[in-house]
Order: sequence, then structure tokens, then C-alpha cells
Amino acid sequence: MAKQITLMIDGEKKKFFQPQHVDGDAALDALDLGKEMEKKGDDIERSDFERVADFISEKLYNNKFSRDELIKGTHAALLFETLMDQLRSVMTSNSESGESSKEKKD
Repeated sequence: MAKQITLMIDGEKKKFFQPQHVDGDAALDALDLGKEMEKKGDDIERSDFERVADFISEKLYNNKFSRDELIKGTHAALLFETLMDQLRSVMTSNSESGESSKEKKD
């Protein structure tokens, strides 16, 4: 299954797929961000979430959505889990990744 994210934007669920090729430096950036988040433990701040959201929207989805659309479009109870899953996704192999980088509506 392609690596994807579904966001609620303008009242509609929209699916976005990671491109087939994500630069290797994104894996290194994800590693650094993940380690920083781990070190902070319970002291994670809003700016930390925003940095991760920027990374996801820019490096993993080529600006198909903004940081604000990512944060606002994710259910509050799932925000941390969703951001961390997306951060980890760049470090895992999936031969079917990148089905499409275009948005799709549910």
C-alpha cells in the first residue's frame, strides 16, 4: 500500500500520496527530528509539532498541502500519532510507495 495521509480540508476528506522518490536526505532529517522529539519526552512544544508538520508537508508530500492544513486537517486525538507515523514512514521501505502524488478525494 502506498504511503499516504488523509486530511479534512475545506470540509472534505482528501488523500495525498507520497511520491515514488523521496530524497535520501529526508531520511536523515527525519532521524534528527525523531531524536529531538524523543529527547524532549513530555516537554514537546507547539513549535516542535510545527517543525515536524513542515517537514512532512515539504519533504514528504512536496507541498501538496500546508503545515496548517496538515495540523487542522488531522483529528486532534490522532495528531501526535499521525505526525510520528509520517515521520517514521520515510525510514521504512515499501515498493508500492508513490502510487500518485496527486490528491484524491474519498
